[in-house]
Amino acid sequence: MPDLKSPAELQNGAAAFVNLIHVLLGVYAYEWVLSLNFDFGFLLGRRKFCWPMIFYFANRYLLLFALVGVIISMDVTSKVDCQALYTFNQIAGSAAMGLANINLSI
Repeated sequence: MPDLKSPAELQNGAAAFVNLIHVLLGVYAYEWVLSLNFDFGFLLGRRKFCWPMIFYFANRYLLLFALVGVIISMDVTSKVDCQALYTFNQIAGSAAMGLANINLSI
């Protein structure tokens, strides 16, 4: 059984996590682009806007921005304001989870 606290195992776990987040962003971006026509339907007035769509659109865009923020926090090589980035990631991610629950309950 491998030593889960060894530096080599921690490095393998971190690399797997980074790869997983990149894949999740790719899958979500693919789904986001495929359903962009639905968004344009509301912007162009082809669909009637009703109040539950506020939660849907907020969740859709907050989750996209949260995933992009997580990717930035893992891949950045220059100096950034980490506190602001991690605060944004936390708020956007938590809001996306809460909005997903609201969407399911509606």
